[in-house]
Amino acid sequence: MSFFSRIFGHSQQRELKKRLDNIHKQVQDQYKPVYDLGFALIRGAVNCRDNVRELIDFPTKKERMKREVFIFQEFIFFFMHITMREAFVQLSQPQIEELKAYLGPAIATTTIDAYFAHWPEEHRRKMIDGFYDNLNRAELEYTQCTKLDLSLLNQEQHSHLFRALFMQLGSNVADYAVDNQNDVEVIASVSKLALDELVRIRLYDLIAQVKNVTFGSVTA
Repeated sequence: MSFFSRIFGHSQQRELKKRLDNIHKQVQDQYKPVYDLGFALIRGAVNCRDNVRELIDFPTKKERMKREVFIFQEFIFFFMHITMREAFVQLSQPQIEELKAYLGPAIATTTIDAYFAHWPEEHRRKMIDGFYDNLNRAELEYTQCTKLDLSLLNQEQHSHLFRALFMQLGSNVADYAVDNQNDVEVIASVSKLALDELVRIRLYDLIAQVKNVTFGSVTA
């Protein structure tokens, strides 16, 4: 006899299970666009990290791994920034806030667990808190790249500012990879990698699907 049947009886247990299964299916179906978006961002950052790994130029394995963690997180920060920029164009303010509330914790936990899932919970929690601090730092830094009012710029000026975002990413990654934020080869390589990934994951389309999500409407 199961725990539920001891409390509710067999008929009530079946009804309860039916309702729980219904809620589970609603959650899966309703929030699938958010899951797809989060998965795409993580996969994009992983692909970029894997391609940059060979550029990390430090003598010890421990130091190379440390730099790799920083680089992986920097790609996450960048893709999150681009995502929220696009969300600002496509979504309403309440939808943006809901997207942040759902996507932020999932991305933070997944990013930390990619390297530190085996660490004690207390240490992981501190690292997740640090992740949010660094995410806010990166958001401010990338926002500074395009601080001008984009509505007042022509297409060429707009493209120049957009390229500045990728250059900033490349500079940050170069600082971690070779201790030189001005390394032209690393900056160029990283910029192209990030742009190619954004094209591949079809970020615009993923966010367009989020418009159809009705947050917080799951019912029994």
